[in-house]
Amino acid sequence: MVGDFVLAVDGGATKTQMVLMEMGTGKLYFRRGGSSSHETLPGGFDEMTFVLSGMIGGICREAGIEPEDICFSSLGMAGMDLPFQLRRTEGILRAIGLGEFRLQNDAFLPVLAEAADGCGIGIINGTGFSAAAVDAFGDRMQLGGFHGCSDDFGGGQWYAERAVAAAYRSTYMGGEPTELCERIAAALQVPEAAGLIERVALAGRRDPQGTERKLCVCLHEAAEAGDEISREIFEDSAMECAARVRQMLLQMDFAGRLSVPVILAGGQFQNGCRYFREMAVAMMPDCCRAQVMAHPPVLGALFDALRARRFEITPKFRAEAAASVERMAAEEA
Repeated sequence: MVGDFVLAVDGGATKTQMVLMEMGTGKLYFRRGGSSSHETLPGGFDEMTFVLSGMIGGICREAGIEPEDICFSSLGMAGMDLPFQLRRTEGILRAIGLGEFRLQNDAFLPVLAEAADGCGIGIINGTGFSAAAVDAFGDRMQLGGFHGCSDDFGGGQWYAERAVAAAYRSTYMGGEPTELCERIAAALQVPEAAGLIERVALAGRRDPQGTERKLCVCLHEAAEAGDEISREIFEDSAMECAARVRQMLLQMDFAGRLSVPVILAGGQFQNGCRYFREMAVAMMPDCCRAQVMAHPPVLGALFDALRARRFEITPKFRAEAAASVERMAAEEA
């Protein structure tokens, strides 16, 4: 029997957060886990099924219900970029027991969380890169998420490759000097300049995600220290973010709004260098109000599910829900 519970899921490439809410009482239940993305899990869709089934089953048991009792679920999942990915995951969710739900890329969650009416543009820039918009009429659009194929100037892989390329050019091709040479050599324990690419390749095979993170840290730290080459990389990235926002403004209908929120989310924005954040905000179109995401993205899925059930989301409720989720996330960290 379907009850008055809604489920919210932020399924990222590195971590997953899940919130279950009983609408009648406002009681919240919380779960946190690792990656639930088929693109980063070694077992692909099969392992994603195992992760989601375990987390959804666990949070339902805590509330004393079954997945079939959830009246609506909103899931923002990394790797939901193509129709076949959506179809495959929808089948998995139905097999788990979810009835009515909305499955979307996690790039939609920032704007759904931060914009009071769920209307605006969000850019996820962490392990991956994607931009997503929800206009004044609820229509949705997504750009990027396919690495080089969609010319993404963002995401961990892109920054890591640009950092290594800059060091390579400086070391072997007479390029401009950059702090990246020394920082990468120290981070990956490169014994001598001639061993740069070999050490990057070996480290990438042994620990691809860890190596990518180290290279991104090198790039952010060098830019923060004033390295011009590193700052140029972030300037290029910021310009591309602004270009995607402009396309969304042209192709979507924001009903003549004078100020459209643009939410910057993901580790490259939130945990990266201040210079990049400042460039990203400064390059946005004049009609945009850009800000770095302040709350957990899973709140976007929660508010999306509640809107689907015509639940009134007041400013007081938003603040209380945000505080509760942040507190529960901190307790499980």
